[in-house]
Amino acid sequence: MTTILALLAGAVLGMRYRVLSLVPTMVTAIAIIVTLGMVRQMPLDSSLKTIVLIVVCLQLGYLAGVAGRMLLVGTRSIRRPHDEPTTHSVEIF
Repeated sequence: MTTILALLAGAVLGMRYRVLSLVPTMVTAIAIIVTLGMVRQMPLDSSLKTIVLIVVCLQLGYLAGVAGRMLLVGTRSIRRPHDEPTTHSVEIF
């Protein structure tokens, strides 16, 4: 469940923001995992595996989001070339 949420969160970040947005997201995720690990008294190796898994899923989701954004931008440019004049221009004078 957490891996799916991490993938989706990474995809949203990839669609909207630049790569540096991953840093605070990963730091927050690591802090939450460490806190939950201490509260639940989880073994250290289990917490480390979870941290690695979540960070990797965030990054893979980010890559998927960037790929989706590039596909959307590519289809927009095919439909409407930039060198066409727009018909909605308004002359002021």
